Amino acid sequence: MAMEFQSEDLDKVCRLANLDCDPENRDQIQSQLQGILSHVQRLTRLDLDGVEPYSLHAQSPMELREDTPQKSDISITDNAPKHDQNCFEVPQIIAS
Repeated sequence: MAMEFQSEDLDKVCRLANLDCDPENRDQIQSQLQGILSHVQRLTRLDLDGVEPYSLHAQSPMELREDTPQKSDISITDNAPKHDQNCFEVPQIIAS
């Protein structure tokens, strides 16, 4: 059963990802996301009985580096949509 990626789904994805979707690009983006969804649905129909999971990390141990703090000129709030000094501003979700 094919699932259709509707205009409402695109609105929800854009809202959750905090993206502005230009009206002239909506049809193209919706079509591309529908293609991705269709591909994933085809993958779920594959018979994977007897196929062992593949993990590259199991073959070679990860090399860890020393975890040392470092100074940075970049604030974590620099890319935030809304911030006040070093605090993130988020919309209120619980009524007071």
